[in-house]
Amino acid sequence: MALTDKHMADIEKYDSKPDKKLVEALYRRIAGVLGRSDAKTVALSDAKEVATVRNGFIKKTLGVEDRDKADKAIESVKEMMKKDRSKNRLTVYYLLTKELKKGSVVKG
Repeated sequence: MALTDKHMADIEKYDSKPDKKLVEALYRRIAGVLGRSDAKTVALSDAKEVATVRNGFIKKTLGVEDRDKADKAIESVKEMMKKDRSKNRLTVYYLLTKELKKGSVVKG
């Protein structure tokens, strides 16, 4: 599975000029997950899923230890994406990375 125009189009709904290098770096990190139908979307209304995003992505990948800061970013992204029933994991992670200003962490 490769990064597609569909992935970019989804991100462009929220960021008209996305950082393509950031998108590509995130994609490389989670490409395996995006291929699984049960994991390619994120349920931000599910507390267990939010905990996974907070602890697995925000804390481990982005290095943000502050739970309040992480929760505020999650709420902000949830609000941004409230019209989307299915929230693509790549888009959610991209928006969280931008919200927390951690693009340099992901891009290396």
